[in-house]
Amino acid sequence: MYFIILCTGATLHANGQTDIETAAQAAEALKPIAGDAAGYLFAAGVVSFGFLAVPVMTTGAAYDLAQSFGWKGSLHATAREAPIFYVIIGAVTAVAVAMNFLGFNPMKALVWSGIVQGFSTPPLLLLVVVMTNNRKIMGDKVNSRGLNIMAYITTAAIFSASIGLVVSWFL
Repeated sequence: MYFIILCTGATLHANGQTDIETAAQAAEALKPIAGDAAGYLFAAGVVSFGFLAVPVMTTGAAYDLAQSFGWKGSLHATAREAPIFYVIIGAVTAVAVAMNFLGFNPMKALVWSGIVQGFSTPPLLLLVVVMTNNRKIMGDKVNSRGLNIMAYITTAAIFSASIGLVVSWFL
């Protein structure tokens, strides 16, 4: 996904195309590199990304909801042991499929889902760092000084990237 964004930004954006509506337009970004095979290369990338991302995103949503409400939920559990968990996976998948048939632009949906995820990551990462330094939660397994330095640098970098995105919208 990163390289799709990078190629698109380096070629289409550089040539003034900033409003990508279709996958075909995004595939144009690969044409200078892949020539006539750009469409096939882009399709292979999107399908591969889908095979990886869809199960992770739907299962991630199921884990989030199950943990939030205290329901049993795990891929290690059978459907009989955690029925709500598996219903959530199916429901999230159905909503995603329905969005396609309701006319939502998949390219814009991917961009906005990435933006939402990007903005939620910094505070969640900060929460994880704070929690992993709390002896009441972690006992004697709290972060080491070196790990804390890396964690806070990473958290600051992610916060900076989010702020940079917002600032770039107004420039």
